[in-house]
Amino acid sequence: MMKWELNERHRDEQPVSLGMSEVLVIGMGRLGAVAYDSLRERDERIVGLDTDPGKVQQNIGEGRPVVVPTGGWTACKSECDGKRRLPGPAPR
Repeated sequence: MMKWELNERHRDEQPVSLGMSEVLVIGMGRLGAVAYDSLRERDERIVGLDTDPGKVQQNIGEGRPVVVPTGGWTACKSECDGKRRLPGPAPR
């Protein structure tokens, strides 16, 4: 397999700096926002991560820094558009 490896990283594999943050909340929906606020009250250095543009904008508007993964929404699209699903019950 090594002979097919590239010498450079794919754009989705590039390291991302989250600044001075020590805690990352993945998914900034209702539960993620509550977890973020709870950790912020404890003076944690925290940042949120989400791929949903609506949630990103809502959280930024409410004063929570939220980043989008490298590759943006296209990085999630192949796994989130219904073509690939995790095993388990069908979503409602």
